[in-house]
Amino acid sequence: MYKCKYFTIQELVPPETYEVYGERLWYYFDQNVLKAMDMLRQYFGPCTVNNWSYNHTGETFRYRGYRPYTYSGGSPLSAHRCFKAADSHFKNAHPQEVRDYLIESNGLAGIVKRIEDDVNWVHIDTIDFGSDELIVFKP
Repeated sequence: MYKCKYFTIQELVPPETYEVYGERLWYYFDQNVLKAMDMLRQYFGPCTVNNWSYNHTGETFRYRGYRPYTYSGGSPLSAHRCFKAADSHFKNAHPQEVRDYLIESNGLAGIVKRIEDDVNWVHIDTIDFGSDELIVFKP
């Protein structure tokens, strides 16, 4: 089991999920998405996935890692629903800079399978559609 160097499990799941399952949630996450998050954090510096509390704009981030089926937003077939995705904001890097790096590295040498384009955050996931190339998709 891979356990992140830079993230706690609370940063990757919503509070209601953590309350029930706690640290056992590490076992459910796709190991490659965790490794990719650590690699991006090491290269680009601090980033936020979930924060569970309101930020300066009044937003709260609770569902940008795992999304339970009780969450009404997003696609029912989202990679977030099966512990295979994360959305993040990097403190010192623009989302396009991170996407360009992912494209140049072919998804960190194949670890990341898909990224989302034309959004103001960085979405990575490990859903494998059988391509050896990184898939860039639009929302």
